[in-house]
Amino acid sequence: LELSAKQLSTALQYSPTPGLADLVKQLKDLQTRFHQPKVDFELLVTTGSQDGIEKAICAFTNEGDSILVDSPCYSGTLAILRPRKHKLIECPMDGHGLIPERLGEILDGMSEQERPKILYTVPTGQNPGGSTLTTERKQKIYQLAQKYNLLILEDDPYYFLRFGEAPAPQNDVEYKVPTTESFLSMDTDGRVVRFDSFSKVLSSGLRLGFVSGPQPLIDRIQLH
Repeated sequence: LELSAKQLSTALQYSPTPGLADLVKQLKDLQTRFHQPKVDFELLVTTGSQDGIEKAICAFTNEGDSILVDSPCYSGTLAILRPRKHKLIECPMDGHGLIPERLGEILDGMSEQERPKILYTVPTGQNPGGSTLTTERKQKIYQLAQKYNLLILEDDPYYFLRFGEAPAPQNDVEYKVPTTESFLSMDTDGRVVRFDSFSKVLSSGLRLGFVSGPQPLIDRIQLH
């Protein structure tokens, strides 16, 4: 690894809150390539994706608010939610991930005042359940989010991981886009905030993640 004098000078100085400008640009290009968002989006670099999740929870909820979560739910996120005394509304899952029909039943059975504002889910290789949501189920879940005005927190650190014997690509041109469409890619209303991480594809010790979403939501996260 070699750094030019200009790169070294930049790296040793304070950077804008979203992160180093060159890094933010490259990550935005990455998101555009793989997700092709339908709404204008911004991006914020965080100290691991879990740092972004905590900032988002603090930005969009008050202590004690209800939140829809996968059942079972990722333990790292539970460690964020429980100290804030959030009421966790568990959404049943099966081998194909969160069940849209059950989510709809839960929301139908609540009054407008009772309904949560946020759905938190790990759609790919769900931790600890291991399931992956199909594109069809994601579309149904997104429609429910539109119907009930939910914000979707898409925690997707395993998006680029694969099982099987497919040969590794020799360059980025050969790399194929994952077959399941992300919530970010199908968002037309600006109601999805996506969390990505380098911990599973580069190094967990780097503690480097990034958050993507509509500018008004990213601006609120930046304040935390």
